[in-house]
Amino acid sequence: MDFDDVSQILRIHIFKKWHLYDPHKPLNPWINRIISNQIKNLIRNNYGNYCRPCLKCAAAEAGDLCYIYGKQSDACPLFANWSRTKKQAYDAKLPVSIHDHASEINMTEYTNIDVLSLMDKLHEKMKEI
Repeated sequence: MDFDDVSQILRIHIFKKWHLYDPHKPLNPWINRIISNQIKNLIRNNYGNYCRPCLKCAAAEAGDLCYIYGKQSDACPLFANWSRTKKQAYDAKLPVSIHDHASEINMTEYTNIDVLSLMDKLHEKMKEI
């Protein structure tokens, strides 16, 4: 999401809320409040909903350390639940730096998929439908 995307979202939101503006009050504070609240919502919705629970945990320490479990890992039930349910969305939402991209791709495990047989199955299903 770049500046143009955010500015368009803000413009649309201000347009939708325009009927709530009181013309007897100054415009700038009203728009500033809408923009700040909308940016907080964008940050929460795009990054906060998928972040590790360790970021909000009192036992979290610098880096990936934990006061209770030593290291942030599946030993913690909150981290294990996040890892099982939201980690893939977190990895998909947040960009990887260009320097880490090669190692991320090389670490991915690929399974042998028979594309031709799956294609035949897909064609059969499509004919049924």
